[in-house]
Amino acid sequence: MIKHKSNLQSVLRALDDAEERALTGVGEFVRSEAQARSPVKTGELRDSNDYKVVSEEQKVLIGNSTDYGLWVHEGSSRQRSQPWLRSSVMENVSRIKNLIGELMRL
Repeated sequence: MIKHKSNLQSVLRALDDAEERALTGVGEFVRSEAQARSPVKTGELRDSNDYKVVSEEQKVLIGNSTDYGLWVHEGSSRQRSQPWLRSSVMENVSRIKNLIGELMRL
């Protein structure tokens, strides 16, 4: 009789680690792009771009923590929109997909 040893737990752990690596890599990449594209007056807006990995939902949140970031990004009656966060993602979709592919390799 052949004895069977399951590697399921180590495989699942490796997949979880790869997913965490990919989400973190995407967050770091997009934050870097956002910092390069942020409108700069004092530097506060640029320096307030960040990301948060939400592993249990398999996603990464990209945002800006300033009180006025939303108004700069989306615009207002006083100023035109400057959607640096959106463009940091949308203009890099293929690079982000490639990055995920690279970082998910076991």
